[in-house]
Amino acid sequence: RVRSSAASDVYKRQRFRVIASAALLGLVAAAFLLGTALTFGDVPSAQAADQQQATLINGLLRVGATRIYSDYWTCDRVAFVSQERIICGVLDNNLQPTHNRDPHAYGIVSADPHAAYVFTANSVQLQTLEQRLQASGTTGRYRRYVVEGYVVYEPG
Repeated sequence: RVRSSAASDVYKRQRFRVIASAALLGLVAAAFLLGTALTFGDVPSAQAADQQQATLINGLLRVGATRIYSDYWTCDRVAFVSQERIICGVLDNNLQPTHNRDPHAYGIVSADPHAAYVFTANSVQLQTLEQRLQASGTTGRYRRYVVEGYVVYEPG
């Protein structure tokens, strides 16, 4: 009887390990399936963002706006996707230079008197820019247009 009890304990432990291993494997498989489903679910929005970015870049290049000021993420994407045909200086919410990945980029942009400002339509930077232009009475010196949800102010 002692032997059968010991054998029973070994059998129970082995069975527990098999069940626990199967449960863990099932959990990992479920996590992979969920991740795959979420990734495929994000494809349409990623494609739309890529299209928006391409339209913005093509619009800027078409009007010759190759030196721009914008927010960090827009600058990063525009410079990268345009293969540096557009050079961008990063501005913070107060329109001060900040976090430029390329240390020379801001100097290049700020040296160009025709550098454009490119901000998303609802950004703090755009609100600050428009307030400053109105306060200084220089709004008329800029051409304003919208490209794919971005407002562009280009010196005229």
